[in-house]
Amino acid sequence: MPLGYTHEYLSDMDEIVGGSPYGAGSISRADGKRDPSPRELEIARTQGRRVAELTRQIVAGRRLLAPPPAASP
Repeated sequence: MPLGYTHEYLSDMDEIVGGSPYGAGSISRADGKRDPSPRELEIARTQGRRVAELTRQIVAGRRLLAPPPAASP
C-alpha cells in the first residue's frame, strides 16, 4: 500500500529521511550502524496504519458479500 506524497515528512527538506511515495524506508551508513530516525519510524507507522485499515475494509467487505452459511441437515 504505497503512501504517495500523503505524509508531510516525505516532502519536508528540513531533514533527510528514507522512504518514498512507494513506502517506508531508512537510510543507513555503509557499516549499517544507523538506527531509523524518529521521522522514518513515523512514516513506517503511518504506512502500517494504512495497510491495517485497508485490510479491515477488505475483510468487512468479504463478510458482506459472503453467502450465508448452509443450513445443517
